[in-house]
Amino acid sequence: MTEDVARRAAELQILQRVASEVNATLDLEEIYDIALGTMGELFEAHHAIILLLEPDGQTLRVVASRGYENQAIGGRVRVGVGAVGLVAQKRRMMQLGNLGQQRAYASAQRRQMMKAGRASEIGDIVPVPGLPNAESQIAIPLLIRDELVGVFSLESPMRQAFDAHDRSLVTIVANQIASAIRNAQLYDERRRAADALQAANASLEARVAERTAALQRELRIAEDLLQQARSRVDGPLLGESAAVRGLRDAVAREAIYRWPLLLTGPPGSGREAVAHALHLGSGRKGAFIFVSCPELQTQSRYVPGAPARGTDRSLVSKFELAVGGTLFLDAVHELSIEHQRELQDIFERHSGDVRVVGSTTADARSVAGLAPLGKIFGGRAIAGPALKERREDIPVLVDYYVRKYGRQLAKQVDGVSPGSMQRLEAYAWPGNIRELTAVLERAILVAKEPVIEIDEESLDNQLSVGSYRLISQLGSGGMGEVWLAKHRLLARPAAVKLIRQETSQGTARAQLVRRFQREAQVTARLQSPHTVQLYDFGVNDSGAFYYVMELLQGLDLQRIVNNFGPQLPERVITLLRQACRSLAEAHEHGLVHRDIKPANLFVGRLGTEYDYLKVLDFGIVKEQPVPGGHDAAGSTLLTSPNLVQGTPAFMAPELVFGDRPIDGRSDLYSLACAAYWALTGQLVFRASTPAQMLLHHAQTQPAPPSSVSELPVPGDLEALLMQCLEKDPAKRPASALALEARLARVRCPDPWTQERARAWWDGHAPDVVARATTS
Repeated sequence: MTEDVARRAAELQILQRVASEVNATLDLEEIYDIALGTMGELFEAHHAIILLLEPDGQTLRVVASRGYENQAIGGRVRVGVGAVGLVAQKRRMMQLGNLGQQRAYASAQRRQMMKAGRASEIGDIVPVPGLPNAESQIAIPLLIRDELVGVFSLESPMRQAFDAHDRSLVTIVANQIASAIRNAQLYDERRRAADALQAANASLEARVAERTAALQRELRIAEDLLQQARSRVDGPLLGESAAVRGLRDAVAREAIYRWPLLLTGPPGSGREAVAHALHLGSGRKGAFIFVSCPELQTQSRYVPGAPARGTDRSLVSKFELAVGGTLFLDAVHELSIEHQRELQDIFERHSGDVRVVGSTTADARSVAGLAPLGKIFGGRAIAGPALKERREDIPVLVDYYVRKYGRQLAKQVDGVSPGSMQRLEAYAWPGNIRELTAVLERAILVAKEPVIEIDEESLDNQLSVGSYRLISQLGSGGMGEVWLAKHRLLARPAAVKLIRQETSQGTARAQLVRRFQREAQVTARLQSPHTVQLYDFGVNDSGAFYYVMELLQGLDLQRIVNNFGPQLPERVITLLRQACRSLAEAHEHGLVHRDIKPANLFVGRLGTEYDYLKVLDFGIVKEQPVPGGHDAAGSTLLTSPNLVQGTPAFMAPELVFGDRPIDGRSDLYSLACAAYWALTGQLVFRASTPAQMLLHHAQTQPAPPSSVSELPVPGDLEALLMQCLEKDPAKRPASALALEARLARVRCPDPWTQERARAWWDGHAPDVVARATTS
């Protein structure tokens, strides 16, 4: 009796101590150690494990053990499987004895079934962490009320009985352990939540600081742009000629009103400067927002009854930015009738407190009679004079721009020589102020003396590159300008593309020139009749790279769709096959174009053939190593940080990421985007920003062209285009020749013939046919 009292007293002390210890800590590892040690003291158990319920509620994981060679940490048991799993499932204590006999019986049963050919009926032996030779086991659920926390298991290699008193002790300890573990888990969860909140706050503070810095930078940029805008106003409106004084009077008179106003005048006469002057003279506090109508024309093609697309959304956002200020629509005469109607609808719905100013090179009277553009501006217009109409202003303008470009180019310039001034005043200036500024900027750039000399070759459009004289500018873009040119000695006309390249002098400049020369030499080896022919290349006095190419007569695919709508599938197939033949040769040389788009697919007449396609802009390709080819190490022009890496609306996903190897299949993706445009008059994806467009190409699956086309699209053609638009290059056709062969197998009810092609050009663009005949 005395021994029993002493044992119970010792047990009570142990229980009091464990209660004190587990309540004094929130460290789970300490709680595990206390629990394992307490069970060892109470029952002399040398083998014990603690398993906790996983978040999935279906699995128990061993988190602590004692007495096992491998410690069993990390072992898992499914709820409902084995003794431990059944205890977890039923939430009741389980005591087992004679486990060795049970294992022997189970093994004998398995052997008998295998001998009887019933092995398929035998389930797998459940791997349970613990002793392989256990004779007795007691497993206790760790509960907080009815919520299961885990299971505590005691094992022994000897037969051991647990009476009611032992089970009561085990239950008390298990309840204390369960409570301590749950408290520690809740503490850890709150601590992690607090850490996450602190990290989120720190991240938010960092983002706020970053955004604040970005806003400050944007404010500085805006202030700089405002200063530049004011300088543009100052220049073209300088002078005291009757023409410019009349222009300034008209600006002062019209600035106070809010009604739409049209600015007319020849190209390069400074219409944007007049628009800025109107805005500044109005005293309006809002912004001056510039919109290029030719760019709007190419963003989206109007389809009656269709939902608003890129043009509408873009214009609406511009209106919102211009509230309280001025919206300047440059070159409104470039808009189609459909887009003019769209503009009129947007004006009526969103104009609000916005002053709309448009500009055109057309005559104000002809524009006023054109509906609906005439309704928008109501005949209210200001006409700007050509530079030849205000010759007495030329000395003032020359002095202003010489000082301006001298500061920008960090050169000491005192002015132009008397002879140069006489030449400038006598010149006809067909390009007006824009041409004057270009001549002065180039002269200052190459000047070696403070007094600028401008000779006859710099005027009368006799600018030259190499052996070619530049006659007139055919177009311009983000990378440079395209000029009509003639060889000094030969009568052959040509097209010259000037590529602006702003880079530092010295080693970097020399390396870029070498890359450009190597690139042009490789491009010159291309002999496909469907690749634009390269005559010459070089670097002019102003540091711009230039290509001299064959002069083509016709229209690019961008303009064809803009002006005449989606094209018939049989015609698109004919054009695509020609493009494939051009690309096939380039890819064979290891050249990837990287900027295939409708504007670089030129269609026209060659000799007696109509709808003859040429692929343009092979001067800015990306070179890839090819077996047996020349060394392609180092980056080419497009890897320069100063040049655009393709056109977002037609860019393959691997070009978007920029970290994947590219090959000719990137061009096939872009070619499919161009075909999609030709068939539907719409881009593959719609986006309001270049970044959104790039994300679509990288992540979004395109809609089949038949779902958006106004014309029926053959199923074989659609399937082939959708394959070319796969995100993974490996899923696209293997080569341009493979694509061309599959296009040849697409059958259309009415094939595209030379007779149909000639009839199309005669009916839609007879002037192009005439120029090709006489050139």
